Amino acid sequence: IWGVIAEAYKGENYPDYDSLDPDAQARVKQDVQDHLCRTALATPKYRMNCTKKVSKLLAEQMDTANIMKEGSRVIILNISHNTVLTSFLSETLVMENPGGNVKKGFDTIDEIGGSLKPLESMELGLRISNDGKREIEFKFDDPNRLKDYKYSLDLEKIRQLAK
Repeated sequence: IWGVIAEAYKGENYPDYDSLDPDAQARVKQDVQDHLCRTALATPKYRMNCTKKVSKLLAEQMDTANIMKEGSRVIILNISHNTVLTSFLSETLVMENPGGNVKKGFDTIDEIGGSLKPLESMELGLRISNDGKREIEFKFDDPNRLKDYKYSLDLEKIRQLAK
């Protein structure tokens, strides 16, 4: 369905797409991605289904750490669609602005600098301290996204959503 939504949006807003130069086409593609993410965030059932699926996957990976040997380092690659990741972050991202105000989650992609760009990624790491405390390390690879903010993921919320 997302492909249909994307094509309809592009056709309606950019009827001359095929005649645009490559840079302009790239900007159109980003606008289409932004539109898809806005649509996903405005669709509560889809948003929550995506969030729960990613939370379950992340919780399973955290549980896998229980059987690993001390000092193990495992990199697990998960690739997903922009709408899925944006939905997940909209419920689990914790942002602290330079003034110290903390906000959990977001309602629009504008709050995080737009949708993820092509080839933009995020890194998630699980750190387990000697006393067994778990902490998710999270970062965007775009240094300009949420610049000057501190951000993390709400581990408790992820565990609740994974149930």
